[in-house]
Amino acid sequence: MSYTKNTDDGSAEEVNRNNYYPFGLNHINITAKTGHTVYNPSVSYENWKYNGKELEETGMYDYGARFYMPDIGRFGMYDPLAENTFEPYAYVYNNPVMMADPTGMEGEEANSDPGGGDGGDGGVTGAGGSIGAMERRNLPEKWAGGGSQVTTGCCPPPNSGGANAGDKYTDSDGVNWTRGDNSWISGGETQIDGVSVTGKLKSSSSSTSSVGNTISNIWNGSFARNIISDSYSLGLSSNVAAFLGAGSTPINFTLLTRGKEPGLYFTPTVSASVGTGIEGNAGITFGNGTYTGDPRKIQSSFLQGHAVGVSAGLGLGVDASIGASYAPVDIKNPIKGGGFINFSGQVGVGIQGSPVTAVNAQLNYYYTPVVKPIFQIK
Repeated sequence: MSYTKNTDDGSAEEVNRNNYYPFGLNHINITAKTGHTVYNPSVSYENWKYNGKELEETGMYDYGARFYMPDIGRFGMYDPLAENTFEPYAYVYNNPVMMADPTGMEGEEANSDPGGGDGGDGGVTGAGGSIGAMERRNLPEKWAGGGSQVTTGCCPPPNSGGANAGDKYTDSDGVNWTRGDNSWISGGETQIDGVSVTGKLKSSSSSTSSVGNTISNIWNGSFARNIISDSYSLGLSSNVAAFLGAGSTPINFTLLTRGKEPGLYFTPTVSASVGTGIEGNAGITFGNGTYTGDPRKIQSSFLQGHAVGVSAGLGLGVDASIGASYAPVDIKNPIKGGGFINFSGQVGVGIQGSPVTAVNAQLNYYYTPVVKPIFQIK
C-alpha cells in the first residue's frame, strides 16, 4: 500500500494498493483515489510492485537479466545460468513463498525478515509506491543535537522528525546525517522529505559489485559459451604415420577466455597415433575447447597433461584433417574431475589416406608437458 498526505487535514490518504497471488499476479483492487493496480503510464513510482521490480507496459516485470510474466509464473527468456539451475524458464524453482530471484537468473532463499514495501523484504516507499527492494537496516538509536528522540523507522526519520536545519543525527550504523532545509544529508546520500525510508539503497560499491556479478553470470552462462568457447588454440604441427605414427606441435598457443587466469599461453604438444593408413604432412593446427565443469574454476594448469581423441584426414599434395579429443583435468578421475572437450582441424602440405578406408582414421594420444603464460588478464 502507498499513501500521500492529505493537504486538507494532514491525514494519510491511500493512493495505491497491491495484493498479489504467490507468483506475482496482482489482485484487482481498485483504490478510491486512482484505481491503479496495474501499469500506470503517468506515474512512474506506482509501477514498482512485486518484489520491488518494475512493471512494464507489457505486463512483465523487469528482473534485470530477464523479464518475468506473473500470469504464468515463467520468464520469457532462457536462463543464462540454466546449466546450473536446470530451470531455463521457471521462476524460483516454483516456490515463490520461500524463495526470491533478485537478478532474474537464479532463485535463492528469501529474507525471512518481513521488512517493508510491496516486496516484503524492505524498501523505500515514496508518495505513491515502493521503490525497489533494499538492504535492511537497524532502527535509529540516538539524536546528536536538537530535536526529539526517535524510536521507530530507520535511517533518518521521515520529514523533519522535529529537527531544525543544521541539527545532527547519528543512526545505529554510525552514519552521521545533517538536517538541511528539506532533507537529510550524509556524504553522497540525500533523503528528501515526503519519502519514508524502511531500508537503505546499497552503496555504489555494492551496486558496482552487483553489476560485475551479473556480467560474470552472463559471460559464464551457456548462451555466451555457445558463442565464444572457453579456449582457442593455434599452432604449427607435423605428423608421420604408417598405421602407427607420431607427431608434434612445437609451436602452439592457447587462449583461455574464462576462469581464474584468462590469457594467452604457450602450450607445445606431442602426440602418438594408431590408424588405418599413412600420413606425412606439416601444417597449421587450430581448435577450440569447452570445459565440462564450472568455467569460473578454469585454471591455466588445466591445459597441461594428457588427452585422447579421434581424427580423420585425407589429401595428396594438400591435405586436411579434423578431430575431437578429451583432456581430463585429473587423469585418475577423468569424468567427475572435469576436463576440456576439444575440436580441432589441420590444413597443410603432404599426403594422407588409407588403402582400406580411403580416409585415414586415427586414434590419438596427446601430451602437453608445459604451460607458459605469455600474458594474463587479471
